[in-house]
Amino acid sequence: MNQLYALCNVRLQLLYPKRFIRHFGALWVSCVGIIVSFMACAACLCACGQEFEQSYLDNVDNADVGQYLDTSYSESQATIIECMGTQVDITGTGVVYDNGVVTITQEGTYILRGTFNDGCIEIDASKQENIQLVFDNIMIQSKGWPCIYVKRCNECLITLANGTTNMLIDSEIYATESSSSEPNAAIFSKHDLVFNGSGTLQVTGLFNHGISSKADLSFMSGTYIITANHDGIHGRDSVVILDGMFTIAAKGDGIDATNTQDSDKGYVYIQGGTFDIHADDDVVQAESYISIAPEISLE
Repeated sequence: MNQLYALCNVRLQLLYPKRFIRHFGALWVSCVGIIVSFMACAACLCACGQEFEQSYLDNVDNADVGQYLDTSYSESQATIIECMGTQVDITGTGVVYDNGVVTITQEGTYILRGTFNDGCIEIDASKQENIQLVFDNIMIQSKGWPCIYVKRCNECLITLANGTTNMLIDSEIYATESSSSEPNAAIFSKHDLVFNGSGTLQVTGLFNHGISSKADLSFMSGTYIITANHDGIHGRDSVVILDGMFTIAAKGDGIDATNTQDSDKGYVYIQGGTFDIHADDDVVQAESYISIAPEISLE
């Protein structure tokens, strides 16, 4: 990703792990950094932060999320999933429908349309296969389970089709897997999850999180309106935002990354976008470090 960068003042931000921005604390932290960090101290902090920054940038580059800037797809080669209440019409291959659950079992592009009541889209392919979901005016209201559950694959790309408005609402009670508190979000992924496209996605997480990934969670573009009973955007290994419009109302954190085991993970990187975040806890929280482009305002 050629445009990824970090300036000295961003390096200073990397030295404030965990709760870097709390409510309206972005400007407060910046002011403290200016007051405390005199010329000599600032040079020292930049040197210390450089190791964090390089490790972080290498990690993002290795993910090669720039390939997902392409939002195109071939409808003629895709499987169409047309939802009609509690019924589903499938045109194409790689899909099994049973008792309210649409299970995607093989690599490919899958276009979702219509209204799906008390249903779930579940991805259960091989660990080597990549899945693209295209949201084309889809509305899913789940019952006891996520609206989208990425259970197994290599990575999942969700494309918001141009000019569309898509809505996902989960339920307040989940039948979670045994000995686990997961899945726990309206969109929940055990693997890398990427969003792109120019459409709009409205997510209401009544059970817990709005959008959650246990791996890397990335946003290339799109408009997102997220309401969550806990975190709005919750990534374990990382949250990367290159662009997009985000309106988040969360009873927990607005955006967070929670990996405490790996020093080069658990980070939040925001290069672009517009944000309107109202969070009861932190606007942005990360276990290792946070990098936000200087021109970005988190309100």
